[in-house]
Amino acid sequence: MEADAIIIGTPIFQASLPATLKNIFDLLPQDGLEGKIVSMYATAGSDKHFLIPEQQLKPILGYMKAQVVQTYVFLNDKDFLSKEIINDDVFFRLDRLVEDTMVLTETYQKIKETEEAKYDF
Repeated sequence: MEADAIIIGTPIFQASLPATLKNIFDLLPQDGLEGKIVSMYATAGSDKHFLIPEQQLKPILGYMKAQVVQTYVFLNDKDFLSKEIINDDVFFRLDRLVEDTMVLTETYQKIKETEEAKYDF
């Protein structure tokens, strides 16, 4: 994978991640996300599922050696009307998620460049 950063968006079904997302992780090698910055957002029908990304997705990403953006965006049915986002706060949080992802990606790249420069003779 050539991407420096990945944003994962997923619905929450029955208080769990969908099997299709799990299948993607199963097909990647254990260190398949090493050196990648990964952020996420999730949608669900109820606020009761807002911790699913924290409890189920973050551990998988950590196991696969991703650098995880600590904040994520959670949306529920109240944030949509006719498949359109109607909550202005969601747009703000999504913009902030993208900004945090970009800042972490740039910072991580600078750290890698500094480390590589140490060993260039």
